[in-house]
Amino acid sequence: MTRREPEELSPVLWWVQGVLLVGAAGLLYSPLGVWLLVDHAVMAVAMLVVAAGAQARAGASAPRRWEAGAVGALGLLGLAGLAMPVAVSWWWMGAFWLVVAFCELLAGPDRDDPVAMSLPVALWFAFAGVVTLTLPYRLGTDLALCSVVFLLVAGLSLVVRGVRLGRVGRAGKPSRRWVRRTAVAAQVAVLIVAVGGYAATVTVASDFRQGQQSVADFYRPPAGSAPAAPGAVIRTEPVEAASAHGSGRRVLYWSQDRNGRPTVSSGMVWTPVQGSAQGRPILDWTHGTVGLDPQCAPSRRDLPLQSMTWINHALDRGWVVAASDYAGAGGTAGPDGSEAYFVLADQARDALNIARAARSMPGTGAGDQLTVFGASQGGGVALAAAQLAAAYTPELHLAGVAASAPAANVGRLLQDQPADSLGSWWVGSMVVRSYAQAYPATAPSAVLTDAARLRLPETSQAVCDSEPWLLLPRLVELNMLGTFFAHPPLSDPAWQQAFAENRVSSMTPGVPVFLAQGLSDPLILPKYTAGLVRRYCAAGTAVTTDWMPGVSHDGSVQSGPAAIAWLADRVAGRPAPSSCAEPLPVTPDSNW
Repeated sequence: MTRREPEELSPVLWWVQGVLLVGAAGLLYSPLGVWLLVDHAVMAVAMLVVAAGAQARAGASAPRRWEAGAVGALGLLGLAGLAMPVAVSWWWMGAFWLVVAFCELLAGPDRDDPVAMSLPVALWFAFAGVVTLTLPYRLGTDLALCSVVFLLVAGLSLVVRGVRLGRVGRAGKPSRRWVRRTAVAAQVAVLIVAVGGYAATVTVASDFRQGQQSVADFYRPPAGSAPAAPGAVIRTEPVEAASAHGSGRRVLYWSQDRNGRPTVSSGMVWTPVQGSAQGRPILDWTHGTVGLDPQCAPSRRDLPLQSMTWINHALDRGWVVAASDYAGAGGTAGPDGSEAYFVLADQARDALNIARAARSMPGTGAGDQLTVFGASQGGGVALAAAQLAAAYTPELHLAGVAASAPAANVGRLLQDQPADSLGSWWVGSMVVRSYAQAYPATAPSAVLTDAARLRLPETSQAVCDSEPWLLLPRLVELNMLGTFFAHPPLSDPAWQQAFAENRVSSMTPGVPVFLAQGLSDPLILPKYTAGLVRRYCAAGTAVTTDWMPGVSHDGSVQSGPAAIAWLADRVAGRPAPSSCAEPLPVTPDSNW
């Protein structure tokens, strides 16, 4: 049988390689990609495919023979070391992309040579290698997503090259000039956008990390010092926000958990520029979910008031605003610790203790009148703090509490999420990590899939809303991981008990409540808040409601001014109006 030359085989070689690389990208983006061993195996096979293609195209080209040998060796190394750590995986995959790029550029890329890689494709391989070796974010899920994108673009480019060369061969002449120019322009545009986007990401990430390093020492608890009383200030320093009608200070203070053990928390205290210098009311803000990494803490942000757009409505009334990060956040629990996410009894104490801290700080003029306002996770914390305040902080007079889309029953919230949803992977990961530390009887293996347990250390810290440039890629990563919960969260007795302890059940008699809810909220569903309204009203609590049509989960932005105005009336001693006789806009969930 006559041996066919590489030039004759080239169209088939290109598109077969391309199809296999696209298939590898599909496997990595499927639930199989949650397993690091599978990721390594898929990438190793992809390397062997590329090595075989290089060998078939080599002919007399020494660089392509080097490529075939080096890439083949990397592929075999990957198969032999499937259990390699993630840190090693980045170097292994980066070497693959760069070896291919170097050898193809050395061999001389040429769009019209059927055995040569085109220049834009060779540069894409080079770009993939540089990114893989230098990306500042290096979770295993980041590696999987990068590999998906790089394999997909490379594979599609090779398929296009194979199809084009096949058409040229059949027609006996080059393709139309405008088609060639359009294809080249598209490839160059993809490269320019990718390189520009990556350069911008690296620059922003570098600036962000430098800023974080400059404040990291502030959050380290004092070594060797005896714990002080809850609310005692450890240290403060200025925090800047040009939009604030007042001065802010970052504060580190002592708190305690539900068992009375001392903890260290951080936060911010904002003092108005007007109003009386003494006896100022305190507005205690409890923030929603921000992420468990130390750098997610609101007081560590470049924009510390990002979730407090309403703050000037409080400062202009002469109020002091205290905002806890919660104990363990910001780095106060050490490099491996985090906030006690959705352990409401702990975080309610953190909120009340920063009010104590504000009173003791010179120059605040904070008095004994207290109001509490929170949203989402912080809405549940606010209601728990209001329920606890009379017994835990008797020196403070609680005038009222406001909550927007309060997460008052996290167990039911997770139970209602599809097991493979973003809500399960994002919120569920943080809850499981937190509860496994706070409640030793809650075993992650009782409710999670094997894949979820494997990825839990990464997924629980994957999303941080202080890094918006990372939000979309990380959410895409979570969406590719398959099923999170193997069993409903409330099906296990230990988990059921832990969730029951963190359900906001009642309100201290005489404390009025303001509840705001977006009617288009996809996470805290309106029926949940309607159930809470019904329960509070049945117990005799004066509840004022603010149902917001068309508003999603960012309801605190819209409800903030109304909540502050309602709290101001309570501070002024005006009776709280009640919405309990009004019809609810949705059927309430009686289990919330």
